[in-house]
Amino acid sequence: MRKIVSSLMAFMIISVLIPISSVFAANDFSGGLLDGKTLLTGASYDYFERSTLRLTDNNESTGEWFYPVGGTLSFASYTLSGPATITGIKINSTANFSVSFFNSSNVEIYKSTISQSDGTLVPVNVTGVSKVGFTNISQTGQTVNEFNVYGAIDAIPSTPLNLAATAGNSQVFLSWDSVQGATSYKVKRSLTQNGSYSLISSANSGTSYTDNSVTNGVKYFYVVSAFNSLGESFNSNEASATPTAPVTPPSFNRALLVITLVNGLENEYDLSMTEVNKFINWYNGRAEGTGSEVYAFNKTFNLANFLSRKDYIAFSKIETFEVSEYSVVTP
Repeated sequence: MRKIVSSLMAFMIISVLIPISSVFAANDFSGGLLDGKTLLTGASYDYFERSTLRLTDNNESTGEWFYPVGGTLSFASYTLSGPATITGIKINSTANFSVSFFNSSNVEIYKSTISQSDGTLVPVNVTGVSKVGFTNISQTGQTVNEFNVYGAIDAIPSTPLNLAATAGNSQVFLSWDSVQGATSYKVKRSLTQNGSYSLISSANSGTSYTDNSVTNGVKYFYVVSAFNSLGESFNSNEASATPTAPVTPPSFNRALLVITLVNGLENEYDLSMTEVNKFINWYNGRAEGTGSEVYAFNKTFNLANFLSRKDYIAFSKIETFEVSEYSVVTP
C-alpha cells in the first residue's frame, strides 16, 4: 500500500513540474491583429473551402496542414476590419511560406517569403493593408501552427492642435502640431470669426503654411484639418492674424536741402528729414503730373513781427536739388 501511495505522489509531483510552455505556445503570438480570428483556407486567396481558429489561438501544439500550390487547401487569409499599417509578421511552420498583403481593391501590395518560420518577428512597414494571407510554396505538404501580423488599423486622423497664426507684410504664417496617420492637411480661411471657411490649400503635407494672398490691414481667420484615405478630421482651433506693412521709424536727422533754380540761383533750407521727404514726395508727384505747381517752405527764423514767413518754389523753376543729411548731436 505504501508503494502505491508513493508512486502516486511521485506521479503527481512529476505532473506538476511539467512546464506550461509544453502545452501552450513557446513563442508568444498574442497582441496581433489576428488574435482569435477565423482564417479562411482554400485553393486560392479568393476560393475557400474551410475556416479555422487553430492558426490564431496562440497555441503552437495546434495547426493546419497545407498542400503545395494547386491543392485544395494551399492558402489561408483574413480580411481586416479596415485598412491597416502592418509593422511585423510571425509564423510558426514546418517550411517557408509566402506571405501576401492586399489593399481594399484586392490588389496584392506586398509579397515575401518568410524564412523565419520559428515564430521570430519579421519587421515590415506596409500601409493600406485590408487583407493578409499566406500560401505553401514548397513541393510537399507542410504544417502551420501559428500565424499573426502586428500593427494598427488605420483611422481618420485626429484633430490638429495648437494652430498659430503670425502676421507679416502681405502674408500670414501658420503652424500646427503634427497628427499621426495624416497624409495631408487642409488649410481654410475666413474673413469673419467662426465664419464660413474657404479652402486655400489641400496638398500641404507639412505642419506649416504661408498664406501670401492676403491684404495688409485685413484680419483673417484660419482653421486646419488633417486628412488621409479614410477621411478628414474636425477643424482645429481657430487662429487669426492681420498682415501689416512694416513701419519705417521716423528719422531724427536733419539735412541741408539746396535747390538750384533754372536761373542759376540757389535756395538753401535746413530741414528735418521728415520735411525733406515731404518735399521729395511732392516733387515726384508733380513730375508725374499730380499735386500743386508750387511748394511752400515755412521759415522759422527772423520772424520779427511777422506771424509766418514762407518761400514758394515753382516746380517748373527747379533745375536740380541736393540733400545733405547730417546727424543731430544732443549735448
